[in-house]
Amino acid sequence: TALAVLDLLRSPAPTVRGQSASLVATLGPEGAGPAIARALAAEAKPEVARAMLIAAARFPSPEAEGPILRWLAARDLNDDAPRDAAIDAAWALYRSGYLRREESSSQALRDLRAIPIADLSASGCMLRVELGDRSDRDAIAVLLASSSPAQRLASAEALVTDATYLPRILAAAREEPLLIDVSVRGVLTQDPTVASFIALEE
Repeated sequence: TALAVLDLLRSPAPTVRGQSASLVATLGPEGAGPAIARALAAEAKPEVARAMLIAAARFPSPEAEGPILRWLAARDLNDDAPRDAAIDAAWALYRSGYLRREESSSQALRDLRAIPIADLSASGCMLRVELGDRSDRDAIAVLLASSSPAQRLASAEALVTDATYLPRILAAAREEPLLIDVSVRGVLTQDPTVASFIALEE
């Protein structure tokens, strides 16, 4: 049953724990969020933690805040997969109304700032903009000129609600078709003027 899958999160076998976390993310049994949080708090294997973090992103719960921040702060891993999954989970927490305490948000922002801008995922860009100040937004805006279309899009999505960056988003959209939808949204919501619509059409 779906509830039995939650019990497997405590299995002594890392492979079983990881597979169980993936099943929890798919099945979403009752109590999935708190159960994943408890398992994640005790998990030491990065590859298993990644699966649990993916599940935590699907079922955000306040109990997961500490464990997610622990993996977000991890610096001694051989790959970035657990950290990237932790960023996605932290963004899901924030969007669900959690990660708002000063101590938690400051820790998350500090860890995000420690990650090179070019290595930030879309969720990382969004979360850094939400938690940070003007200097963080300026840092993310650099990605509008990235050679990676995905990074350009992530940066534009993160900054589109700030009219200050609309001219730079419009300029980037002239070079990257992926940004056209974001640019239109920015003009409609931030500066629906004749000048902006002309700039949009250039």
